[in-house]
Amino acid sequence: MGGGAGVITGDSGNEFIGMYTYPFSATTSEGIAQQAMPVAGTLSKLYIRLGTAPGANSSWRFVVRKNGTDQALACDISASAISCDDSNRSVGFSEGDLISIRAFNVSGANPANSSVRWTAKYVTT
Repeated sequence: MGGGAGVITGDSGNEFIGMYTYPFSATTSEGIAQQAMPVAGTLSKLYIRLGTAPGANSSWRFVVRKNGTDQALACDISASAISCDDSNRSVGFSEGDLISIRAFNVSGANPANSSVRWTAKYVTT
């Protein structure tokens, strides 16, 4: 499974990305990005890829959210890198739980605007 956004911007605080939404831009309203999981399962092996690196002294953090709450499944992209992954952690979902990805600036400088794509493994229970 996966999704993406045509644009995330480093100066807008929290931005939320849904599933299967590329090329639309990320939104600052999580309710617009959230989608319900159709079956129970476990999400793991999160991979994030940017179109443009954040830039010097800049970093993005991407966090999987369940029902509006940050989960442990997350990764950071800094400086000249364009990708990150978290293959060590997972999060369980029940049928009907809401999923989104939160992107936010974790550096002193605003990261460059970029497109973003994400994929993850989902195993139903």
